[in-house]
Amino acid sequence: MFFEMSAKLFVITGASGCGKTTLLNHLVADDDLCVVKAPKYSSRAVRDDSDDIIHDNDITREKYDLVYKLNGKTYGIKVGELKEQLAEGRHLLIILSDIRVVSRLKKELGDKVVAWYISSAIDEVMIGKIQAERYKGGFVLSENDSFNLYKQFLKLRSSAELKDWGRLFDCMGGLIESWDKYIPEKNSTEVRKNKIRDFHKTYIDKITLFDHVILNHNYRDPLEMTIQAKNIVRFYDANDARLKKRSPAVFIVSAASGSGKGMLMESVREVIGLEQISIITKQAKRAPKDNDRLDGMQAIGERGVFPPEFNLIWTFHKGEYHSGTEYAVSEKEIRENLREGRPQIFISNMQQMPMFKALLGDHAVFLYLHATRSDEDIRRFQYDKCKTKKEAEQRIAEIEDVHKSYIENIAQFDHVLLNTAFPEDLYEQMFGLIDYYHADG
Repeated sequence: MFFEMSAKLFVITGASGCGKTTLLNHLVADDDLCVVKAPKYSSRAVRDDSDDIIHDNDITREKYDLVYKLNGKTYGIKVGELKEQLAEGRHLLIILSDIRVVSRLKKELGDKVVAWYISSAIDEVMIGKIQAERYKGGFVLSENDSFNLYKQFLKLRSSAELKDWGRLFDCMGGLIESWDKYIPEKNSTEVRKNKIRDFHKTYIDKITLFDHVILNHNYRDPLEMTIQAKNIVRFYDANDARLKKRSPAVFIVSAASGSGKGMLMESVREVIGLEQISIITKQAKRAPKDNDRLDGMQAIGERGVFPPEFNLIWTFHKGEYHSGTEYAVSEKEIRENLREGRPQIFISNMQQMPMFKALLGDHAVFLYLHATRSDEDIRRFQYDKCKTKKEAEQRIAEIEDVHKSYIENIAQFDHVLLNTAFPEDLYEQMFGLIDYYHADG
């Protein structure tokens, strides 16, 4: 093929309001990065100089390789143009909200396409603020629409004055129907929430389609997602190829305190089942805890001694108020599962990724577990959970350190498990990964 240089097409996906356009514009404005907007055509008008589309009223399958519709407008992509620019060594950026098109591009361009999913912790309150700002000038209705609403309100007033509650009830139904009809559906907070949830469900269902997840959950630092994207681009600039994984997979999970490690392991044990995936036995030099059984933990006490077969050792939870806890797993147990062709999972920390990569090669699949909560929710959770303020502050500092480590090592992770308010999301993602890596098993 004629486009064998290292340039990539970075595809940015995510729900409405997650920060796709902000991220794209920050990256193309950065002189240190060699990235440009990929040509994408649309029947909608160009909004301003920073828009990511080229206007074309005549987008047809005869002119474009990929055609799709979004919000009533038609979009088109010419794959040949993408190949030409990639052949010139340019990294390309493109925003795509149609997952079918992302899949098609991956089939057309192979590993030249790197798909990003932007995960945002936008909640009902934040959506309300966005909507209020966007439509603070009010809704502009046609003369006919205004008159129809006026009639509905007039009926309501008459019914209320006559204390005709049955008629008032009927009028309310008519008003709600008219309001939904005349106020554009996209302006509804409830609809936006549903669309965000729907897109997130798409991520869960197609987790293996996405190469990286950019976490845009820190509203106090809106440029944080840009740093994550830059670290990904620089990873590919260095020609660091991600290993092609092979079955059986060893899933190695990194996660901060409160991200849902116990919930993940409980779903593996109780929902997915140990007949499908093994939980690696892990020993810890600390006192036992009630939920140790969930992740195969064996607490041997602070003065305990690891048996010789537990030869893969690391320390976690180091900090100002804690000297750290030693953990260990058995290389022998992992090797036995590999010989038997069994998928397996255990929790470690990011600092051990090089060790496990060297030890397990392309069997090692690195997962980052992240709870999709706001900073405020995380702090509140830790203060409620911990026995002392010092312990809570230590946990919060540890969570921030783990998050920073994820940002620094973002390109090294194969997948991100997003722990949402819906418990089923977590095991659905794990089901998808097990099926993907063991389709032939």
